[in-house]
Amino acid sequence: MTGDVTLSPNASCLVMTTEILRGMLYRGSEVLKEVAWVIFDEIHYMKDRERGVVWEESIIFLPPAIKMVFLSATMSNATEFAEWICHLHKQPCHVVYTDFRPTPLQHYVFPMGGSGLYLVVDENEQFREDNFMKLQDSFVKQRPGDWSKNKEGKSGGRATKGGGGSGGSDIYKIVKVLLLLHNAALDCFVKMLIIIVQNMLSLFPLLYHASLDV
Repeated sequence: MTGDVTLSPNASCLVMTTEILRGMLYRGSEVLKEVAWVIFDEIHYMKDRERGVVWEESIIFLPPAIKMVFLSATMSNATEFAEWICHLHKQPCHVVYTDFRPTPLQHYVFPMGGSGLYLVVDENEQFREDNFMKLQDSFVKQRPGDWSKNKEGKSGGRATKGGGGSGGSDIYKIVKVLLLLHNAALDCFVKMLIIIVQNMLSLFPLLYHASLDV
């Protein structure tokens, strides 16, 4: 059941948008008298700026006799949410968690101006040092002005303070030293962040030279 299409409205199991459910609650629909359970899929949509209020009102207005199930793969504050449900409806709300993934998760990086995808974290959550180094090398091989040419108008053709154009290579040296000194301590996300910072600073040489005192 959506705003445009309604199929089998008398079925024993109804699938509908949250907006339709809220509308039923507003109207006091007779259908709700026969409802025992409501399953909210993708409950993290409560955080959505536009639709979040629809989910919140639907949960608030549901009669206490109707039980609820909430599904989400990305609910970061599940415990806090469960506590809110308990306080709101005066009934237990259990958090059931699993880290099992039917589809393995892999992390790739596609660098701006690069030549392809780089697998940096595989399906076993192992950091791929070899691919990360290839990714790093892809930045080094690019000239500092390559991206500014592709993004003409953002840099305005301004020259680097001091006349130097080696901002990218300077950052690369810093990154290389950090990797050598702290390779065991830096996890994959920190390493990726360093590359992103290197990437950004090479795009904005004025910002780099004005902000860093090396």
